[in-house]
Amino acid sequence: MGEKRQRDDSGSGSSKKAKNDNVYTAENAEKLIKQVDKLQKTLSKIVKLAPSVDVFQKTLQSSQKMDLALLENPKSELAVEIKDVFSKGSIPLLNRILGQETATLSHVSSILVPNVKYTPSSELKPLISVDYKGKSWPPPLPEIKDGMLFKRVFTHRSMLVGETSDIHKSATKAAYDQTGNFSYERLEFVGDSIVNNILTKIIYDVFPGDDQSHLSFLRGQVIANIVLCRWAAIYGFPSKLRVSSSVLSPEQLHVLTVSILSPRTLGADANMWLVKYTYPGGYAAQYEKWYDGLEHKVKIDEALCGRKIIADLFEAYVAGVYLSYGSEGEAVLTKWVYELAQPLLDTIRQEGGSITSMAEQEHDIKGAVDQTAKNRLYILIGSAAMAPVYNVVAEDKYPDGSVTHTVTCSMGTEILGTGKGKNLVEAGARAAMAALNNTPAMDKFAGLRTSQADKLRKRFK
Repeated sequence: MGEKRQRDDSGSGSSKKAKNDNVYTAENAEKLIKQVDKLQKTLSKIVKLAPSVDVFQKTLQSSQKMDLALLENPKSELAVEIKDVFSKGSIPLLNRILGQETATLSHVSSILVPNVKYTPSSELKPLISVDYKGKSWPPPLPEIKDGMLFKRVFTHRSMLVGETSDIHKSATKAAYDQTGNFSYERLEFVGDSIVNNILTKIIYDVFPGDDQSHLSFLRGQVIANIVLCRWAAIYGFPSKLRVSSSVLSPEQLHVLTVSILSPRTLGADANMWLVKYTYPGGYAAQYEKWYDGLEHKVKIDEALCGRKIIADLFEAYVAGVYLSYGSEGEAVLTKWVYELAQPLLDTIRQEGGSITSMAEQEHDIKGAVDQTAKNRLYILIGSAAMAPVYNVVAEDKYPDGSVTHTVTCSMGTEILGTGKGKNLVEAGARAAMAALNNTPAMDKFAGLRTSQADKLRKRFK
């Protein structure tokens, strides 16, 4: 019985150990990183202290007084062999352990990132394809040649550590901080600078007559996150992103992509007009269909919180292309980014390098305002029992700081007219003007007003 119990206990222990071997936690990751740090420091000291093979052999043969027990110790010989292997570069892994950062990032990322099949960047197909000035738009996507680099571009750090809530635990924060090297974060840092530099040069050439302050203003608008995430979405980048569901669920990613491409979810966005002119032809009909087909299990506003991630993804991809093409990277990117931004830049240029008239262009708010419209409307259809009600239903902001307000004029549940203006007073007046021109509604409510007045007169006779 005792032997059987002992065998069972042993088997249970083996099973438990096997189970633990199959689990890799954030705590284990932190311990592992610390041990690798120690290994790197120890090997560096060994390589520094150990003599070369030639020096070691000469020392053995010389009459130099030294304790032979130390020289002939197997560990001393092993140290000499380690230095020799490192000097010859015959074991790449040893070179990586001893601090070759580029190789370390490339190879370790392939270990940390699960072995999944990635679509080569050349197979990333644009979601739309239209003709613009005799060419297909958007332009072909430059390829990231290094497969490991491509992996990093589309890997969010949350996939390397686990749930993002772990970063608040002191036991895992150090491990979490290390993941920037294996996700797109460091690439995004480089890409941000490259995008800014390239678009600065492009804007400088496209708008030769603009002063420094206006050029800075234009650049700030063209590199806005909403524009960059629109470009990323057009190429289908979100579908390739590997991110923890605690950050963005697959459903949220889907909603986010469609929301970025659909105008109706961006009505209150300060850069809405930029979105409209990001690609030729304004709003594409298929985006409306995609939006209409969504099952709204996820709130749009929650999904839109991921815009920054998608914009960062675009910048990381730019960095990946830059590193792939070496000295030609900037030229490759400049050509691609210019063709990508051309519809937007052309729209601004057609406005004479100015975007201050975008509010007026989007909405017909020109013409004289009848400041007496509200009073005239009340006299015709209003009463103590029921009066016209004015509600603000929209506020569109534009890059130059101008705002277009949209106001409705209603009687009960019926909207009589809608007005747009540069301020609420103007918008309300235009709504009243529209109501005055709504003949059927005016006849209806003027009749109701007369009927109510007649009833009151009869009541107090």
